Amino acid sequence: MNDNAEPSRKLDQLGKRRVSLRRQWILSFLGTTLIVVGCVTFGAWWFADHQTRAEVEERLTSIGRSLAAPNYPMTPTVLRAVSELTDTQLILLDASGQIVDTTLTISPETQRSLASVAHAGTNTGTGIYIDHAYVAPDNQNYHAGWARFEGVETLGRTQAIAWVGILLDQATVRQMRWQALALPLITGIATAIGLGAIAGWLTDRVVRRLQAVQRKVQRIATGDYAPIELSGQHDELFELSTNVNRMASELQLMEARIHSTERERLVHALAAGLSHDLRNTLTGARLAIQLHARECSGDSEAIAVAMRQLRLAEDQLMRWLRLGGETESAESQSLHEVVDKAIELVRPMSEHLGSQLNVVRCPNLESIVFERSELLTSAVLNLLLNAIQAAGHAGQIELRVVAGTPPWLTIEISDNGPGPTPEVQSRMFDPLVTTKREGVGLGLALVTKAAKELAGEVTWHRDDGRTVFCLRIPIANT
Repeated sequence: MNDNAEPSRKLDQLGKRRVSLRRQWILSFLGTTLIVVGCVTFGAWWFADHQTRAEVEERLTSIGRSLAAPNYPMTPTVLRAVSELTDTQLILLDASGQIVDTTLTISPETQRSLASVAHAGTNTGTGIYIDHAYVAPDNQNYHAGWARFEGVETLGRTQAIAWVGILLDQATVRQMRWQALALPLITGIATAIGLGAIAGWLTDRVVRRLQAVQRKVQRIATGDYAPIELSGQHDELFELSTNVNRMASELQLMEARIHSTERERLVHALAAGLSHDLRNTLTGARLAIQLHARECSGDSEAIAVAMRQLRLAEDQLMRWLRLGGETESAESQSLHEVVDKAIELVRPMSEHLGSQLNVVRCPNLESIVFERSELLTSAVLNLLLNAIQAAGHAGQIELRVVAGTPPWLTIEISDNGPGPTPEVQSRMFDPLVTTKREGVGLGLALVTKAAKELAGEVTWHRDDGRTVFCLRIPIANT
C-alpha cells in the first residue's frame, strides 16, 4: 500500500509545481530578449559614445585649425560671429595664459582667478589639445580644443593672442550622442517587440496543438477513442497527433478484443455447463422414443419427425460443447452429405413456418470430401437456421453451393428478411449479440469459429433486398 501511495504523492507534488508550457516559453523568450536588448543597447551606447567623441574631436580640430591661422582680423565682432556660426564658445589667451577675449559671460574677477586653469591646458607644445572634461570660467563643463594661434598681425592685436580655445557645450554633445544612439536603439526595441509578437503567436499555435493532444490523451484515459483532428504543417506535432490517433485506434481494437475474449470465456463456461446437463436429458428422451417406436407400429412419420428434432437438439448441444472448448470427433463426409444433413435438420422448422427453401448445387463438386465434416455441418446449419428465422413466415431462403476462385469453395445462404439492424451489423459475429427476442446470439459465433478452424472466412452483404452470407473454405484443407 505504501508503494502505491508514494507515486501518487510524487504526482501530486509535481502537479502543485506545474507551470504551463506557454508561460515557460514566454518567460524564457522575454528573458533572452531583455538580455539581447540590454547587450545591444550597451553596445549601441558604447559605439555612439566613441563615435560622438570622434566627431567632437574632429569638429574641434577642424574649427581650431581654421581659427589658428585666420585670414581675417580676430576682432570681438568676428569672434562672436564665428561662435554663432560654429555653435561653440571661444576663448583667446595670450602667451601668459591671460584671457584676451571670450564669448563667455564672465566677470573680470572670474577671468583673473581662472586664468591659470586655462593656461594649464596650453602647456602641451604645438598642435591641438583636446580636453573632454574642461571646466570653463563660467563654471560649466565643455569639450575643449586648444590650438596655438598663428594668425597674421592685425591692428597689433595678433601679437597678444597665443592660444585659441574652442568650447563645445556638453548638452550639445549629449544631443549628438542621443542622435547617434536613437536609430540602433529604436531599431532594437522595435525588433524585440516584433520578435516578441511573432514568438507569442508561434507559442500560442504550438501550445494550442499540444493542448489538443493533451485533451485527446485525457479522453483516451476515459475510454473515448475518437480521433483527433489533424491540423498544421507536417512537423513533429503533426506526427505526435498521428501517433496518438494510432494509439487510440490500437487501444480501441485491444479493448474490443478483450471484451470479445471475455464474452467467449463466459459463453464457453455457460455452454459447457448447460450442454452436459441437457445432453443427458435429450439422450434419455431419444432412447425412450426409440423404445416406443419398437413397441408401437403406428404414426411412424411423427416419430421420425420427433427423432429428427432430437438429433437437431443434440447437434446444437454438440456445437455448444465445441464452443465451450471440447473437440468433435473426426468424421469424413462428402459435401453433398453435409448439405443434405443440414437441410434435413432444419426442414421441420422450415415447414412449420411455411418457408420456401431452394437449394442450388454445382455438379462438379460432388467428389469433394471433408475430413472435419462436423465443423462444416455446424456452420451451414447455423446459417440456415439464422436465415429461416430472419425470413419469418412464408420466407424465401436459398442455399447455393458453388466453386469460387480456386482453390476455394463458396457456400451462399440468402433470405428475404429485413436484414440486421445498424446497431449490430459490426458486432453480429460476436458471441451474445442478437436482435431476436428469444435468441442467445451464439449461431453466428459458432459459424465464425467453424470457419476459422477450417482456415476459411464468413462474410455478409445486402443484395437486391436480400441478406447474403458467404462461407468461403479452401478445398485444399478439406
